[in-house]
Amino acid sequence: MSTTWVCITRWLVGLFVISGFLGHHLTRRASDGLHMLVARELNAKARVRSSWIPDVMGMAERASLTILLGVGAKDVLVAVVTWMLVKLAAGWQITAAPTTDDVDKGVDNLRLARSRAFVGLLGSMMSLWLGAIGGFVVNGSIPLVCCFKGSATP
Repeated sequence: MSTTWVCITRWLVGLFVISGFLGHHLTRRASDGLHMLVARELNAKARVRSSWIPDVMGMAERASLTILLGVGAKDVLVAVVTWMLVKLAAGWQITAAPTTDDVDKGVDNLRLARSRAFVGLLGSMMSLWLGAIGGFVVNGSIPLVCCFKGSATP
């Protein structure tokens, strides 16, 4: 197998399959499931949120991380930690004021807000890990074993 084909295969698998497809679907399912558990545990109304904003944010984060790791950029960890801090400071995944239904049920709003913020952090971490795995596939740190002759590493 030619080196060019191996490089293309790594980019396709790392960026589109792992970071893009798996990253989107696994993170979305896990995050939605955790949000439902929080709502059930705290007797809160199920969270209504715009699904496209976290989806687009996650795709951009995973693609950026995969590309940075794929091309061998330095200090990627510093950039990731800085980005997570910026999201926290901006109030990512922080909910609005409690609904009337939640107040009537006696929901502990501070605990609910903290739980939802923690679920947002877990979703972001899972998303970034899948982006990192995609980047490691692209740069060859995680070798691909293909069904072609031999493996997909040069």
